[in-house]
Amino acid sequence: MTVYEHKKNLMIIRNVDSDMISEAYFILKSDIYEKESEEKISEEAERILRECDERIGKGKKALPHALLCFLIGAGIFALTVFLAFLCVQFSM
Repeated sequence: MTVYEHKKNLMIIRNVDSDMISEAYFILKSDIYEKESEEKISEEAERILRECDERIGKGKKALPHALLCFLIGAGIFALTVFLAFLCVQFSM
């Protein structure tokens, strides 16, 4: 994260070190500069971007797990239907 721009209540961060995010805009509270330093505000913005990048990375791994669960469920359903047809076939 190399460039910080502050315009009234807007903080623009460019060149974010992320695979997914290239630029971020933060809308700040109107009285934030009276309470906090620019350094602390920048650290908070970096923390938010870091957490967002981590969540995006975890989201990618969740899809194969969901797909695996779906396939297992579909397999169990197909096996149950097959066994039901066998029971009907043998009962005749």
